Amino acid sequence: MTILAQFDGLELRETDEYDKPMLQEWIASDAAHAGEFEPEHFIGSEGCFALEDAAGVVFFIRLAKTARVRIQFNTELKSRKQRARVAQALARGMAVLELGLSRSGVTEWVFDTTNPDLKKFAIKWLGFKEQANDLVREICELEREVRETEVA
Repeated sequence: MTILAQFDGLELRETDEYDKPMLQEWIASDAAHAGEFEPEHFIGSEGCFALEDAAGVVFFIRLAKTARVRIQFNTELKSRKQRARVAQALARGMAVLELGLSRSGVTEWVFDTTNPDLKKFAIKWLGFKEQANDLVREICELEREVRETEVA
């Protein structure tokens, strides 16, 4: 086991196959995750960690490299031709961006929109799936808070 960090009585370490029995037990007893995750989801790949204290594992965590998509286009587009132009460019552009992001280790997209038509398009033509459990905090906000705390 590789310990990556120690702080405040906690240790952050990489996960490995020895964690599998505990993960199986925890997932099976968790109504929100049973049947949703397999232990391998939290084992071994880049971004999989266990946080431990003196009593043992507190939790397992998997961090994903994610790209958030926010798009602005002319919402005054009324003709089918204009809307088709945006849709075609969006589909082609996203495919090219996805290839580049994949090469840099990004594992998922988050499409950020409240526009019902754009949502339908992203689901039907771009392969996105609607999820109700996303909570977002941009890292730049956290960095700013740390800097402000250090200055004070």
